[in-house]
Amino acid sequence: MTNEEMQNTVQFILEQQAQLTVNLDKVAEKLDSVAEKVDRLAEAHLRSEERISRLEQASLLLVEFSRGVDERQDTLTAQLAETDKRLNSLINTVERYISRNGQ
Repeated sequence: MTNEEMQNTVQFILEQQAQLTVNLDKVAEKLDSVAEKVDRLAEAHLRSEERISRLEQASLLLVEFSRGVDERQDTLTAQLAETDKRLNSLINTVERYISRNGQ
């Protein structure tokens, strides 16, 4: 190999190393950018999990509240039916009294 060929080869190797360094720097920058995005996504995921957990807790509270409302509604319905019976009995008694004394 002649001296000129040797210099050309060394020059080629140096250019390739320079290009490799530039490309490696670009990859490192993109990797840093991707790492930042992954970190932000991880934080957003954690916030989402916390919100979902709060929604689950609120849902459970609503279910419990709904059950309580259903129980109170059943009690109220039973009480209303009893009140209707008693009121009808009172009305019948008053009507009988009026019909006896009105004649």
